[in-house]
Amino acid sequence: MRSTSPAAVDTMRQLENMAEKVRGIGDIRDFNGLRRFELTVLKLVEGLSATIRTFLEEKEEDARRCSLLRGQMLALQKEHQETVLKYKQSRKRLKDSEGEMQRMRTELVKFQGQYNSKLMECEQLRSQLAFLNSDLREKQKELWNMVCIGQEKEASRSAGGSSHTLKRPGSTTLAAPQWNQPAGRVSPIPNPPIATQPYPRGKPAVLTTLATSDSQKPKEDPLVMGEGVHRFAMGPRFAPLHASLFERERRYTLDDIKSPDFNMFECDEGELLCCLEQIYDEVRLLELLKIPRTKLRTFLLAVYSSYRANPFHNFMHAFCVTQMLFHFLVGSGVGKRFPELDVALLLVAALCHDLDHPGLNNGFQSASRAPLSVMYNDVSVLENYHAASAFHVLRHQEANILSELDAATSTEARALIVKTILSTDMAQHFSFLKTLETKASLDLDTPADRQLLYNMLLKCADVSNEVRPFKVCKRWANNLMEEFFAQGDLEREIGMPVTPMMDREKVTLPKMQTGFCDAILLPAFRAVSRHLPELKHCVERLEANRAIWESISIEDARPSPREDPPPKSSQSQSQSQPGPMSGGLPTTDTSSNNFNSTGSNNSFNTSPMARPTIPSTSSSSPPVPSTSTPSSRIKTRPTFARPKGF
Repeated sequence: MRSTSPAAVDTMRQLENMAEKVRGIGDIRDFNGLRRFELTVLKLVEGLSATIRTFLEEKEEDARRCSLLRGQMLALQKEHQETVLKYKQSRKRLKDSEGEMQRMRTELVKFQGQYNSKLMECEQLRSQLAFLNSDLREKQKELWNMVCIGQEKEASRSAGGSSHTLKRPGSTTLAAPQWNQPAGRVSPIPNPPIATQPYPRGKPAVLTTLATSDSQKPKEDPLVMGEGVHRFAMGPRFAPLHASLFERERRYTLDDIKSPDFNMFECDEGELLCCLEQIYDEVRLLELLKIPRTKLRTFLLAVYSSYRANPFHNFMHAFCVTQMLFHFLVGSGVGKRFPELDVALLLVAALCHDLDHPGLNNGFQSASRAPLSVMYNDVSVLENYHAASAFHVLRHQEANILSELDAATSTEARALIVKTILSTDMAQHFSFLKTLETKASLDLDTPADRQLLYNMLLKCADVSNEVRPFKVCKRWANNLMEEFFAQGDLEREIGMPVTPMMDREKVTLPKMQTGFCDAILLPAFRAVSRHLPELKHCVERLEANRAIWESISIEDARPSPREDPPPKSSQSQSQSQPGPMSGGLPTTDTSSNNFNSTGSNNSFNTSPMARPTIPSTSSSSPPVPSTSTPSSRIKTRPTFARPKGF
């Protein structure tokens, strides 16, 4: 109940005063006294009635408020009961979800085991397919060689007996299309393993024939390079391909090709050639070099046919470098600082920078005393060979895109291409980087400073896979490790010291990539972006991918309680029995190394661990038979004796 209102208190006080006055009336016997008494009593009664009414109104108001509060309390009680009911239902659903999650976890473990089993069977089938594919390619090369010889004889007769056949330098014998060596030549080194199908969609039939013809060195002597020249029957071989390859519907716009997110693994090789034509059209290469479109297309096909089917250093890698350099120059706007002709020639150098790469690095060439290392005196061996191979292609008029330049401009163009390709030698990386870092600013009107930037831009494009989306860069890293491990296996087989970064028993991909980012990529890209701020986004992409590699490396470093450490084998066992290093049956590790299987949708991306190769046919260095495990159902690569001269 509320307290008494001030109005009621005042009325009571007035009544008390009136009562006091009534008591003060002493004599009411006369009329006047009686009248005053009556008036006073009336006022007292009216005041008392008003006070009673006020009290009644206040009581009714309090009753209404009590009823309202009682309704609110009932509503709150009902809401509380509903909340308690919902809480009990949520607890029940949570328990049901935990049970379902536990059941799904059990099924996941079961499916993981089934997946590992199927993966092992798939690897075995891939190995068998690679073995059959290698035999098929040998037959294709023989058939195509016969076709080329017939076409050349026909072309020679139609030209009145003149022949376009080239001769070996310093020799009177002709250079055969397959670089055939004199009869009885002994193979110093067995044929290195190569990827038989590095592209997801496979080559078109006509491109498969091209890739297995002039670009492949003979099986008997894969490391003899530089003793002959590239030989292309340009007209009869490439002319019919222009319409079928280049005049097709284009899936990718120029904006797609400019982007660093472009995924070349979604393209077949015909689409890559079309994208290259779009790149060169955008930089006005035809107008600058004053050549017809057919000459550019013939050049692209000649370059394509000169790349080998290595896991990493293949035509797709050449496209990858060219496309990333196109992103630097055109997509990011860096090319506006340079002359138009230099921009076009830089993209030509990028396409040819690894031409005819054998899949074995400079260190192997020098250590094995390969003819190529003798020719170039162990100085930038492969880079010199790539540049020379590019200009061997340009020696043919049908593919010579520099043919219409005047003598002075042609000399400058050749110098730019050669210098830029030679700069991709990693042995010179820190020298170029130190020179760039010591310069506070660059004068692009100076040829030396321009060439320094050209070199660094191509070097950055050459190692730019970490700038791409992680699923793409991880796939490139897997391909590179496949090629590295193949070289390491070959070094072990022929008795050479195994290069540490190519030893599959010691190298882990995440740690290797993290170290490569710290030592090579980030310093180079930061130095270039300091002079070319348009490329700062590349540094951010590098740092993001490096963080992913580091997190994977930390995760892989954690011990797995379900796996026992591999047993240590003696040196004699490692030399006499094939394991993962020498082509034995591959093993699947699902706890620490998932990089050879994840992130790759290439169904033909065979691993050198599971790929058999055909033994050398040399009579002087027969293969040493190797034992294999009873469970192995595939043909393993044999171990070769160390040849003389090493």
